[in-house]
Amino acid sequence: MIRMRFNDGTTYYDRVSKATARNMFETGKPVYAIAHKMQPGIPFNLGMTLQRSGDRMEFETTVQEFCYYNANCRETGTYAAFYTMTDVFKAVG
Repeated sequence: MIRMRFNDGTTYYDRVSKATARNMFETGKPVYAIAHKMQPGIPFNLGMTLQRSGDRMEFETTVQEFCYYNANCRETGTYAAFYTMTDVFKAVG
């Protein structure tokens, strides 16, 4: 996995591994998923925030559904990349 950090002016996006994303999802923290060739934080991207909202939601099922609809071609990417989101103002202060 390549470590990356993006900034859209209000939020930092730090890339994390799938195992870290799974742990964050299981504990109820939000995880940003996007096709691996796309950059988070820009307009018209195919990313979405994954957050557990009940006992029946499973990480693998959610990621498979995301990949089926959003990460399914060579131009955008064929698998999901995961990012944590941090407010720029919280990170500075």
